[in-house]
Amino acid sequence: MTRKLVLLTISLLLLSIGGTALFFSTFMIKEKRIIPVDVIVADRVGFNLDPDAMHFGMVPPTGTARRKVLINNTFKHPVEVVITAYGNITSFLYISDHMFYLSPSGSKEVTFTVFIPDDAKYGKYAGYIKILLKRRFK
Repeated sequence: MTRKLVLLTISLLLLSIGGTALFFSTFMIKEKRIIPVDVIVADRVGFNLDPDAMHFGMVPPTGTARRKVLINNTFKHPVEVVITAYGNITSFLYISDHMFYLSPSGSKEVTFTVFIPDDAKYGKYAGYIKILLKRRFK
């Protein structure tokens, strides 16, 4: 009898964990975007306007470059927007807002800026930006 009780408890625990994971993946995270991002530290300025990623082009030490992204809430409920950066570009990257809320049909412009310090080594710095739109429950 004890063995059956242990198996039943483990089964219920696994079912509960699976149900929780399904809830959060289905109902909490409404949209997820991964955007590649890169900058080349060089002795001159250069532009890269290709639409395949957020390119900052070539930026010399002590220089800056900016990109703006408009984030829209197309859902019929409020969402929480969470923006996180990854990779070796993160030490140069500044994001104007990492977390904010949008009402239904709301939008917000977010500015991404790279600041290159004067002691930065020449080369390519890259990573990605993850933008999550989570359902906001009241």
